[in-house]
Amino acid sequence: MPEPRKNAPEGYPRLKVFHADRDFRILVFHDGIDAIPSLAASGLLTGSICYFTFSWHVSEKSLDHIAKRISEANDALGNAEEALRHVRFLLNSRDEFDRARTRFPEETCVFFNNAALLNERHFQLSSGAKEFDAIYNARANDFKRHRLTREVGNKAFLCYDWKWADLDLRELSPREIFRNVKGLEVADIVGRGRTGLILSAEEGACYASLEYLLCGLPVISTPSIGGRDEFYTPQNSIICDPSPEAVAQAVKTALSKLDDTVFDPARIRADALARMAWFRENLARDISASTRLFGFEPPSPDELHRKILQTNKLWRYRNMRTKSVDEFKPA
Repeated sequence: MPEPRKNAPEGYPRLKVFHADRDFRILVFHDGIDAIPSLAASGLLTGSICYFTFSWHVSEKSLDHIAKRISEANDALGNAEEALRHVRFLLNSRDEFDRARTRFPEETCVFFNNAALLNERHFQLSSGAKEFDAIYNARANDFKRHRLTREVGNKAFLCYDWKWADLDLRELSPREIFRNVKGLEVADIVGRGRTGLILSAEEGACYASLEYLLCGLPVISTPSIGGRDEFYTPQNSIICDPSPEAVAQAVKTALSKLDDTVFDPARIRADALARMAWFRENLARDISASTRLFGFEPPSPDELHRKILQTNKLWRYRNMRTKSVDEFKPA
């Protein structure tokens, strides 16, 4: 493995070395598809298995983009099929997984919703007072469709100030707006709500949605693509039409189900944990099988699960939308 450049900027995305022996590495990239050609050119791809997660819906256009990056990597390796031996795509939804397998070899595609990389210990059931009928944790952008909360009276927004914000949330008359909340404070505020809203038509692995569930809040969602509904069941969510009236009615229905214990916060959390465990186990199985395909002994089951938890992309390793690995810091 090449040595990191000493002048690599402090904020440069980390190369996540999930596991390394003398002759073999397992690398994890979050949103790092554009790095595949430079991985090949640098020699890092050979001698490695590289896992790639996706924070957004993997459309047919996205699959075309992946295919182009693979072709460029093959050119760098001088072999028309070599790059695909070394990559694994972690697809957030069953639909994406099924479609990806029509474009790439089955062994390169893994059904793994990377919201399962959230640290469940940071999101717990709240024992405090419930102040809001609904919480919406989302940045202030039009595609998040905050306007659908117009008929929900007792609501609060969590949001983040950033340069592409295009909504004035005050126009929707929330009881409170919490801005730029960080770390464990997110769970504290989510726990002050009774239901969690997620209203976009398209996402990827949707962390806010799973955070609600881990805090015991039933989710009010509109129909969506991208994978957030992989965690939904009739016991933890209501999928409603994308209209203000339907969202308001869904909130009322969810509150009634909470009062009647049809929606049970402890069960909601337990079911979310079970689904996370399923995804993590699916990833661990693939890492073990893929490592053996290359003739190496995989990490032990305990080490695999420990490192999967450490790969948490919101708390330790943030998104790696890197296009190059010319400069990196081993982690």
